[in-house]
Amino acid sequence: GRAWASEIFSHYYDIFVRHAFGNYLDVLKEVSYSPIMGQMLTYHMSRSTEFIERTYGLMSYPDENYAREIMQLFSIGTVELNMDGTPVLDEQGNEVPTYDNKDIMSFARAWTGFINQNERGNIELIEDYNRIDPMNLKIKWRDWFPKMNLYDGYIGDGYPLCRDLPDQAFLRKGAAYRLIGSEEHAEQQKDKWDVYDYKMYVTLENGGTSSLFNTLCQPRSPGGTDCQYPSYVDITQNLPCTGIECRIQTFRVVRVKDFYYEYLRIPCVELAFFNAVKVATPKQQYAMCADPKLPIAMVACCDPRLLSVAYRDMNCEYVSERVNYDMASARCAAVGKQTCHYNAVRDRKESACHILGYYWEMIWNDAEAGCDIYVKIDSEGSVSLVHKPEGQSDEEVPLQFQLSSPVYFR
Repeated sequence: GRAWASEIFSHYYDIFVRHAFGNYLDVLKEVSYSPIMGQMLTYHMSRSTEFIERTYGLMSYPDENYAREIMQLFSIGTVELNMDGTPVLDEQGNEVPTYDNKDIMSFARAWTGFINQNERGNIELIEDYNRIDPMNLKIKWRDWFPKMNLYDGYIGDGYPLCRDLPDQAFLRKGAAYRLIGSEEHAEQQKDKWDVYDYKMYVTLENGGTSSLFNTLCQPRSPGGTDCQYPSYVDITQNLPCTGIECRIQTFRVVRVKDFYYEYLRIPCVELAFFNAVKVATPKQQYAMCADPKLPIAMVACCDPRLLSVAYRDMNCEYVSERVNYDMASARCAAVGKQTCHYNAVRDRKESACHILGYYWEMIWNDAEAGCDIYVKIDSEGSVSLVHKPEGQSDEEVPLQFQLSSPVYFR
């Protein structure tokens, strides 16, 4: 009775064929990204508490179905076991459960943001949904906050801290690149852009001078530019920088002659608590705290002698470039200026740096504009982060960091 979905179920079955003699973790990962599993166990289109509150004004929690079933049915079961398969018992002789409802609620936040890929040709479309290709993540639906594991640690423990990655991590062993063809916009990292935005990428020097160019191009002749364009490239040893590569800290897309590669950063973890510097978005009038060691905001330089209106010059190597606070300060100092206090900023002219960025991107503020992080604790011991940027009211902070935020984590 389901002949209309034969391709969909055959494609799902192929997951187990591919991994029959492989790693069970790989099976779980592919199953978890399967659109028909997402719909069957209802985490498809699950959204964070913060998104529901901000968008609809409702209090709602992420779907818990898959968070429960992946433990109960697919992996560890409901009772801890000894090595011989017998149940682990506590001092009263009761079986020790592997998880409780708090664990389910915490893990449910990890399964937010999953959504079908766009329709495409040559596949069965049921109700205009792509049920073949692995689901994508919709960033604005994701829960960004820490998630505890079952052993009082956190998901992500053991990974390096993003703040500890070196400058030019895109040249370091462990970085990876995937070919995205003639499309210049990243696919696995999301930015706000439209057809009028351009050059949100770095162009590599060719002719054999750039080691990164040669690694991605893989020319047929030594030192040439007759590229083979492999679909996926792992950086297996540290590479030296050349030209613009030496002046930037990160990028999302790189141009190699006529085609583009998306940079896949080494997996790393960002901290929830840090010594903060204030950043702000001009368009949305929001300000929040940011880790000054992370390359996450743009550079805006102001003349400190202009007290009433601090007209701002953007400083970038490519559209929507992001740097850490030290590089932002150094670039401004090099032109006799300083990073701007948000409340004094007025934009002076259109700039190639902010065709996109001026409206949506975060911009580093003057170091004297402090930003404090507080913790709000509920009756069960869960915490919520509260950002207090200098000169901003609570309403001028993103909802997830407001004093009234409904977002808690353990």
